[in-house]
Order: sequence, then structure tokens, then C-alpha cells
Amino acid sequence: MIKYLLFLVLVTTGCGLENKSNLPIKGTLPDISLTDFNENEFMFSDLKGKVVVLSYIYTNCPDICHITSGKLNTFKNSLDHKVKNKVFFVSISFDPRRDSTQALREHARMMNLNLENWLFVTGSSENIVEVLHVAGIDPWIQKDPNDSKGYTFSHRDRISLADKNGRIRMHYKGTNFDSERLEDDIRSLL
Repeated sequence: MIKYLLFLVLVTTGCGLENKSNLPIKGTLPDISLTDFNENEFMFSDLKGKVVVLSYIYTNCPDICHITSGKLNTFKNSLDHKVKNKVFFVSISFDPRRDSTQALREHARMMNLNLENWLFVTGSSENIVEVLHVAGIDPWIQKDPNDSKGYTFSHRDRISLADKNGRIRMHYKGTNFDSERLEDDIRSLL
């Protein structure tokens, strides 16, 4: 009887194995070289062992990107300290032509974002497109008819959640994600 009870305890607790989530696997983040806003090389493999919340932005965005960054900042600040330390936030610019590391730093400063466990990254157009492709983001340029040098992007309003192995598990509407659901999904991956 004791052996049977011990077996049940081990099965229901998972013997200390990594928590298995029911979230689907939607793709794997490519391990390519990007540059963070501190001008350091960044690769997704640097975050192995962390759950990652990704956002896709550009600093000249007239609306969606700023709303998403602000909402993520509020969400991040509401997380329990134990959870917050196991989660990393990465905002990827899909406008590397204008979003230099300096522009990304200034954007984060102007938005008054809590940058603990949060990086803004840029890189070559080829590497950015590779990440965006995996995430199902396909921004396209719209020229400003009143400014020959100006343009905006039309893009999907999306954030993504990746597990500790860099696999994208869920996508959410960036400007209107359900904070409780995102937190529950994060906890399922810890």
C-alpha cells in the first residue's frame, strides 16, 4: 500500500520533471545575431531556460506599438516577483533602417518602461525578417504621400509567448491581450 501511495505521489507531482504545458508549438525562434539597445549582441539562445514574451514594434509607429509596450509594462510590473524573474521580455523592431540602438533606448526612456528583464533589439533586415516570419508577422511599408522620405508600417497587432526552449507557444492581440490568460500561460511553461 505504501509503495502504491508513493507511486501516486510521484506520478501526480511529475517526479520533479519540467512542467508540461498543453499549449501548442507554433514555431521555433531562430538563433540569429541581433543587437540590443545597449549595443550588445543578442541571441535567443541567451534566454534558454527563461519564458519569453515577444513584441514586434517600431519606434515611429503612430499607435499600436506604443499601446502594446505600455500594456506590457503594466503587465510585467503586476507579475509576482518569483514569476517575473523567470520571464524575459523582448521587443523586436521591424524597422532597422530607423530604429538604431540609440532610437530604441530613447523610445524605452520616453515610454518610461521598467527595463528589468526587458530588451529592445534590432538587427539586419534579413535576420529581423527571419524572426518575423516564424512569428507570423508580415509588416508592409506604406509611403506617406505628404513626405517623400516618410513611411509607416501596416502590421499585425501581436505579441507571442515562447517557452524555455525558444518555441513559440501562443500569440495574443498586443493592444488587447487578456493579462490573466497570459499569466496563466506563462505559469504553465515555468
